[in-house]
Amino acid sequence: MRLISCHIENFGNINKKDIAFNAELTSFCEKNGYGKSTIAAFLKSMFYGMDSTRKNGKFNDRVHYFPFSGGVFGGSVVFLCNDKIYKIERFFDETSDTRDKLNVYCNNEKYDNPDYNIGEKLFGINKESFERTIFITSAEIEFSSTDSINTKLNNFVA
Repeated sequence: MRLISCHIENFGNINKKDIAFNAELTSFCEKNGYGKSTIAAFLKSMFYGMDSTRKNGKFNDRVHYFPFSGGVFGGSVVFLCNDKIYKIERFFDETSDTRDKLNVYCNNEKYDNPDYNIGEKLFGINKESFERTIFITSAEIEFSSTDSINTKLNNFVA
């Protein structure tokens, strides 16, 4: 599978943004606050949807990425898989996944009843596995030192 492009209509603090992905490697090396984690969360949501705010009492992506400016919540992603061009369009309700809208196209033909968890079919893993293996957010990266690093830094400072 290869990502081709995405359109973020409204997702967190990003609105009306088009991104074209490079055929080899696309990277975002930007300052904090640019939206790198938001773009990654958007792509995850396009493939796996978003949990309803009622499914658990804790803070979730639907609450976190609800558009700051209001309006339509979602967008689309275009990708190549098995020599076919797919497009996923998802638009999310503020609180309930039962009111989300999903359209999936293959070579410009619309699927009648698309699978809500299209990511499971494409990647062969569920959303939780995707989050633990492929999708790493800045909140999950731990920065810490070891005794060896502390010794080296203390010696340098001395």
